[in-house]
Amino acid sequence: MFSPPVSKPSDTYAPTRVLLAPSMEEPLGRVPCEALANGIPPLLSGRGGLPEAVNGARFVLPLPPGYTIAAKQPLEPADARPWIEVIERLYDDEAFYHQQCEHGREASKVYLPENLAPKYVQFFRNLVTSGTA
Repeated sequence: MFSPPVSKPSDTYAPTRVLLAPSMEEPLGRVPCEALANGIPPLLSGRGGLPEAVNGARFVLPLPPGYTIAAKQPLEPADARPWIEVIERLYDDEAFYHQQCEHGREASKVYLPENLAPKYVQFFRNLVTSGTA
């Protein structure tokens, strides 16, 4: 799906029910974090920094160890099955889906300015007082 430019990321995510992010080597993904803030459960690979970035609100699903960005073929059906099962449950079980949406909204609060600002202030204070600045 392609989206025209929007003034708010939530406009892009409005039609999204589940975010699929099977990244193979991503240090930190902004898109899954934005999905959480918009109440969209992300399905992630366990690689890179994605699981940590979403603060516990996610489904971490396996990719075969030998499956890399250089792969020229899609996943084998058996390897895709865990991903499909979670997607089906999120579509078929409304109570479970809404529970996961709320869990994501709560987890995304770690990125609110009022929660991040004190951490940045403390980081820079520590730099100044340690004399390494």
